[in-house]
Amino acid sequence: MGGTGIFGPGEGQEVIFPVEAEALPDPAKKPVFCNRFGANGGPGVERGRSGCFRRCGQRKTPQQEKDQQRTTATNGWPANATIFAGAGILRPARKFDGSGAISYAKMPIFCRKCLLPPYEPQTMKKHFHKDLLENALFFPLCFILRPLPRKAALCLGRGLGRLAGRLLAGKRKIATENMQRAFPDLSEKEIRQRVDAMFVHLGQSAMEMLRLDLLSDAEIRKIFVPTGLENLRQAYALNRGVILLSGHVGLWEVGTLLPKFGFPADFVAKKMRNPQIDRYFTQLREAGGGNCIVSKNGARAIVRSLAKNKAVGILMDQHRAPREAVSVPFFGRPAFTTPIIARLAMKHAIPVVPIFNYRVSDDRYDIQIHPMVFLKDEPETTVEENTALLTAIIEEAIRQDETQWFWVHRRWRN
Repeated sequence: MGGTGIFGPGEGQEVIFPVEAEALPDPAKKPVFCNRFGANGGPGVERGRSGCFRRCGQRKTPQQEKDQQRTTATNGWPANATIFAGAGILRPARKFDGSGAISYAKMPIFCRKCLLPPYEPQTMKKHFHKDLLENALFFPLCFILRPLPRKAALCLGRGLGRLAGRLLAGKRKIATENMQRAFPDLSEKEIRQRVDAMFVHLGQSAMEMLRLDLLSDAEIRKIFVPTGLENLRQAYALNRGVILLSGHVGLWEVGTLLPKFGFPADFVAKKMRNPQIDRYFTQLREAGGGNCIVSKNGARAIVRSLAKNKAVGILMDQHRAPREAVSVPFFGRPAFTTPIIARLAMKHAIPVVPIFNYRVSDDRYDIQIHPMVFLKDEPETTVEENTALLTAIIEEAIRQDETQWFWVHRRWRN
């Protein structure tokens, strides 16, 4: 790459300096990330002011947007700010103030995770090979397991769950520590028995999920027995949409089957890192008739579904980054929790219907649909208080059968 990379310096104008490939930050030194990756540092970078405009497309503040528009107007770069200029990738702008001094403008920058991959083929190759290995294991396994009869598949799932509980020492440690702190009165033997039962449950749930789209309507109504359908009907009758509050309890994917019972519903899910496996599970989830809403930046899609008087299922028992969460009590300990349900329900007066699905002894499921909850939108009632109320409902549901919750998740990280 070559060239000066300086375009029309003058009073009040901003000058963009190209970065040569050799001048990229040394990977061995402290990395510079945009806020999307939760770190800061480096010249001209401030938390809340930085942003990556290459692949992340993050615009963290209105000031950042103004800075980008000013650079576009001054230097003629495209508004999408994916900036290449023959002379190389561009640094943050520097500004001539007319006195000859040069100061750094508060400009969007490229984070290292978005800047380096095109110049580090080994990084891309590593992800490609990892995805390839996962696909080579996962898809043949699905091909073998899906044709099995349900009873045989669940039996195999129990065995695989027990094996996973022995081999995944790290996950077992997390589950044991979480359960010990949540239930301090239980003995070590009782904790160990419950952790073992949880791994067996997860193995069965994995098999159930892989076969969910193979079940006929008659099998679905035989295996999944809902109680409290009148609560759901009352919520739909308000014609405001319905928020389904749930967590990773029992077979949590059952919300995808609600359209089979005559209730139009969409659901929120986190995008998986492996794109092929992510597409596969999305197809499985949408086979019941609902649409999958990606949790990241999914607020508008949620509002659109609610406007059509659909239900939207949201699992709100997982850790969220502090900048996008509120801290509320969960099993007696503060936990960062998404406030999206509370905000939507308070702003639009949307009914919240708690729904949980438990496996019972004969390998059928008891879908418990609770009466709808209206969250107060009053000056003395905060989003944190309503989020704590919803979290308490989930905690009570977990206590009903603690072996059917996802204890291997690092829920408490503060």
